[in-house]
This record gives sequence, structure tokens and C-alpha cells, in this order.
Amino acid sequence: MVDPSTKRWPIIQDILKREGIARQHLNSFDEFLERGLQSIINEVGQIEIENAEYPYKIQLGKVKLQQPRMMELDGSITHITPAEARLRNVSYSAPVMMEASVIEDGKILESRFVHIGDVPVMAKSNACILNNFSSQKLVEHGEDPNDPGGYFIIIGS
Repeated sequence: MVDPSTKRWPIIQDILKREGIARQHLNSFDEFLERGLQSIINEVGQIEIENAEYPYKIQLGKVKLQQPRMMELDGSITHITPAEARLRNVSYSAPVMMEASVIEDGKILESRFVHIGDVPVMAKSNACILNNFSSQKLVEHGEDPNDPGGYFIIIGS
């Protein structure tokens, strides 16, 4: 009798060869950015500000993730790659912008996108600048073309 587990290994090896070892992590993170983050904002919906003189509401709207970036010492903003984050001991993250509308007496007074925080960007995810780079372009950006991604870079590590 043949051990059933020996039949599974060729299938597992084929899947790993085609998809890569990190694909499950990447898919999960991409799903969170594409649907999960907006779902959380939609669940909250709006915030009521109780002020005796001027009660109003903040309507929470569309969420957008910008490209990974960092603030330089002079205050300027520059886009960053995972290799730069490692070398400069910074986190590879991207700003999250959310549409917020101020509503008073049922009327929208103002609506704009506001920065609500930064989210770490998983290397080689859809939000990563390296996504879909050729092997040559990865090398040009200081990356290992055999690196499967699927991890975060926090303070350079």
C-alpha cells in the first residue's frame, strides 16, 4: 500500500513552483487593502460631534492608499523602495487617505481627503513599487529577483 502523503508532495511542489511560497500572504494582504480597509471605514460610517452650539457629523468616505514614501529630514516627501527602507532603517509604509465630509443640518459644508495614518506595505504586494518588476529592474533597484516577498520592513528590518 502506498502512503497517500507521498502522492501529495509533487502537487505541493508544483503549487509552490507556480505560485511561490509567499503567495498566500500576498493575496491576503492585497485583499485587506482592496476591500478590508474600506469595509472597516464603511462600518463606522460617520462620527457625530456633540457640541452644544454647533452639532455636526463627519461622514467617512472613500479610502485611498498612496505609494510608499518617507519624510526626509528637511520635511520633503520622497517615494521609497524596500531596499532604501532597509538601508535607511525606516519602515516601508504608505499613507492612508480618507474622504471626510463635514455635515451640518443635513448639508455638506466641506469635503476633502485627510491623512488618517500610515500602513506598512508588504514587499511584492500590489501596493509595493516592486510589484510586476522584471528581474533586471529588481536588480537595478537593489533587490534580489529570487526574493518572494510577503513580509514587512519595519525600521529597516
